[in-house]
Amino acid sequence: MITKETETDSLIGMHLPRTLTELRAEAACHLLQAYPESSMAVLFSGDCDEEGRFVVELAIGDKCPLKVDDKVAANSWSSDQLLHFPLCYKGQVVGELLIEDGETSEQKEKVAEILSHFAVAIINIKLNEEALRATDQYCASLQAFEKGVVLFQESDKEAVGARFLSLMSSVLGTQASALFVLDEVGNAGSKLRLSQALGIPEMMLEELRLEDESWWPETLLKGTLECFARADDDSFPPLAGIVPPALQSIIALPMRYHGVIAGLYMAFNVDLDDSQSHETLESVRRLSELGAALFHRFSLEESAVRERGLQTQLQIASNIQSRLIPSVAPDSKFIDCSWQSRPAQYVGGDYLDLVGSETGEVFSVIADVSGHGINSALLMTSFRSNFRSDCNHLEPCALLEKLNREVAHEVGDTGMFITAAAFKIKKDGRGFTYASAGHNALYLYRAHEDKVVELDSTGPSLGFLACARYESMDYTVEPQDVLLLYTDGIVEATAGEDPTNMYGDDRLKDCLRKNASRSAEEILNAVDEDLRMFTSSDTFEDDVSVSVIKIL
Repeated sequence: MITKETETDSLIGMHLPRTLTELRAEAACHLLQAYPESSMAVLFSGDCDEEGRFVVELAIGDKCPLKVDDKVAANSWSSDQLLHFPLCYKGQVVGELLIEDGETSEQKEKVAEILSHFAVAIINIKLNEEALRATDQYCASLQAFEKGVVLFQESDKEAVGARFLSLMSSVLGTQASALFVLDEVGNAGSKLRLSQALGIPEMMLEELRLEDESWWPETLLKGTLECFARADDDSFPPLAGIVPPALQSIIALPMRYHGVIAGLYMAFNVDLDDSQSHETLESVRRLSELGAALFHRFSLEESAVRERGLQTQLQIASNIQSRLIPSVAPDSKFIDCSWQSRPAQYVGGDYLDLVGSETGEVFSVIADVSGHGINSALLMTSFRSNFRSDCNHLEPCALLEKLNREVAHEVGDTGMFITAAAFKIKKDGRGFTYASAGHNALYLYRAHEDKVVELDSTGPSLGFLACARYESMDYTVEPQDVLLLYTDGIVEATAGEDPTNMYGDDRLKDCLRKNASRSAEEILNAVDEDLRMFTSSDTFEDDVSVSVIKIL
């Protein structure tokens, strides 16, 4: 007689199998004892995919439409005589048993006990398989690291590429492979170039084209590890045209490291044994991560070298440009001068100058090239050369007209322009002539009236119209009067994050009036200190230039 204890002991046998195949066979025997000659299936929800389908773990009988390992919806088997038994694990439903047969209370109780053991056994096996896979991946990672870590000791990029390609090929057991690296590692939109090829002509790699003539390796960057093989009709999808018979299979693996795409590895005619393919491909995938890290390192090092080189060049350019600003004041006993020009970056587009003449006149200019940076600095350098060659023998209006023609020719249709104001101060210091090309209003402080007069523009900015004309204006001055020339970087400097909170013209005028009785250098320092206090900063978004000319 079979007792309850005997049945329970027999069910414990379901916990002995080490593979799903063995467990399924053991479970099928017990279920068929309860429902002989019945058709049945066990659906397991623990492996549900994104569409919510179940995995078929058991499929028994001719009437069962399902197959083991298929992924199906819960209602894939419909029948009026279908019985449903829940598959539970620790109080949670993880699947169900479907049986097409009659029912007795004794059978129902027996099936519930079978299913309780089956649920525990199948989940334990799946957890064990997952642990084994994780261990395999970990071991593959260690092996890949052990093989690839030596590459980090190599400093030559070409040598690393060759050794990396050889290492990847040896792991896969292939004689033909290729390594492609992005011009800009991390930017999938940059140019992908062949770095190294082993056992395959470079010409053949160039001919790997799709139907739209795009280069196949570039499209593979967007994917993951993929395997391709020649079809029965001798075609090689997705490639177009005739693919050389020598190519029978291809493995393509984008090289990524922490989300950074570095390039692509391709192996040709790889013959993997099914029992080794997972472990081998996992090792290759891990090695590809090391390769991506290597090329990312080279990219960062090259960028650092370029950055240091650029910083050095910009520093040299900054030193050169600073020498283009006058270092000493013109020899005149009638004026006191002080000036300062500070670029927003290493080099800028502001320019100021003070040039003395043999006859005693002093020629001054303040100019601002649109934008700032290298392009503006180059245009400013040309402007300085032209100004210095012509200021001694041309009136300010004629000088601006000539400068305008030269600037218009140089900027072409780039949209760049220059605002400028030119001054000719009489040799006795009692008057000046000026003309302005679209420059912001400059200031003349009248000491005897204690007021500031604005000197407005007398023509358009330089570079817009080659035929533009400019008007000169004459002013008389007296001792203690002050000319303040500046670029708009000072009045447009902002405080805090509010772009509308600018230093402004009124504040600059007030600062000039409050300090006009002081020397030119003291006036300049007062303006500079007031600007720093307003902005709470020593750096500004635009170039800042100020020139102070005080009449003695």
